[in-house]
Amino acid sequence: MSAIIKTVENRKSVHFNIRQSAHSALRIACFKSNITMQEFFDEISQRVEADSADVMTIISDLSERKRSNQIEKISQSDTDTVYNIIENASVFGEK
Repeated sequence: MSAIIKTVENRKSVHFNIRQSAHSALRIACFKSNITMQEFFDEISQRVEADSADVMTIISDLSERKRSNQIEKISQSDTDTVYNIIENASVFGEK
């Protein structure tokens, strides 16, 4: 009995938001495979814990895409700033 209690006590509840279309696709895929979404996410979490190469590759790819998007955002922001400086300088007759 204490093993069951310990298992329940060691579980964590996770709440997050995903796009509706992704949720629907995942739910359908899980249904077709006769598993629950809970079972799917539990398996993914266990693979992360085990340092599984397939899941760690997904994490690395996501990290790289995020880093790349941040660089693009910074670059676009820098470009906008430079154009604003040039525009403001020309308004005030500066070169």
